[in-house]
Amino acid sequence: MYSYTAYPNKAQFESVAQALITKHPCLQERGSTSRCSGWKNSLKFKMANYRTERRRSWCFDVAVNAGKRGGHSTEGEPANKNIKKAKKGELHYQPNFPEGFNQVTLESAHKDLVDEMQKRTPNGQLVKEKMDLMFTLKRNEVVESEPAISEMLERWPALFTEDQVSL
Repeated sequence: MYSYTAYPNKAQFESVAQALITKHPCLQERGSTSRCSGWKNSLKFKMANYRTERRRSWCFDVAVNAGKRGGHSTEGEPANKNIKKAKKGELHYQPNFPEGFNQVTLESAHKDLVDEMQKRTPNGQLVKEKMDLMFTLKRNEVVESEPAISEMLERWPALFTEDQVSL
């Protein structure tokens, strides 16, 4: 479930619980009207516990929502009241860096991309590969610093090209 969304809604929990009892009929609950109410509740708690584990291991995709109520914020800092749970498009989605890459290596790839975009006819395939590679870096900038569109256009010149907009 987590591979699809970190914050599933009621319908998604219901469909997963239904799939569970369809695959394993012996797990049906006799007193329940939907035969899977307990499983749905159990899945909710399992997802919450898994998100907590991921947040403690500093995975970006759920760490951005840490500290919303003040329980996870550090001593003396106010709770992050402006953070909302990601819904309908995962607004605060922050993926981890690709395997074998970190902030420094992606910044050097970003410099190569900017150099390529300054050419009269940039190599479209190379630009596409670099932009796909640096998705994590772009998302981190958007979620953490919330730059203006003009700043994004200046920093990521290939982001608003026709090939990137019409994926």
